[in-house]
Amino acid sequence: MNKVTAASFRPFQPYPPQKTFLTNEEFCRLVDRSHHTSQRWRTQGEGPPFLKVGGRIMYDLEDDVLPWLEAQKRTNTAYDEQDTD
Repeated sequence: MNKVTAASFRPFQPYPPQKTFLTNEEFCRLVDRSHHTSQRWRTQGEGPPFLKVGGRIMYDLEDDVLPWLEAQKRTNTAYDEQDTD
């Protein structure tokens, strides 16, 4: 049997690594929008991706919400790249 040393010991790491999920209420507070706005975004596919677990809406903070917020940055109001097709 191998002897465990301080250099070889690694504490238990959950797999997959722990994620941070926001409830719909927390997401609404973060983006300063109403429940109705977040509901409309989900219906129209405009907001960040979301999970629906047992009827409860949840958002993955690191993988979905933060990248979505970053994509909302604009340098001016005269031209919106998302509106061109």
